[in-house]
Amino acid sequence: MLHRTRLAPLLVEDVARELRPLIVGLSLACVVVQCLVLTRALGVSGLWRDLRGQLLCSVALLGGLHLALTTMAVEAGYWVMFSYLAIACLGLMLVLQPPPQARPAL
Repeated sequence: MLHRTRLAPLLVEDVARELRPLIVGLSLACVVVQCLVLTRALGVSGLWRDLRGQLLCSVALLGGLHLALTTMAVEAGYWVMFSYLAIACLGLMLVLQPPPQARPAL
């Protein structure tokens, strides 16, 4: 029925428009947890020196940019899609990183 009336593409676009900010918000919550784990393993300076920390900071900035653009700007379609795809690529790079090793106890 939806396919014949051509409402299915509109429904998919509407669902995607509603779910993208929720997915980005979930990824920001995961970034916070991963930053806590990384700072526990490597210390606060590990966020800046380690590649995982730099990637996490980049995801946090892009996620904040994405949420700000979706709530404030109406005509920021390209930037919203860019930030969403950049978060996905950075997430893939984070998955490929080895887990952090705990620093030796003194």
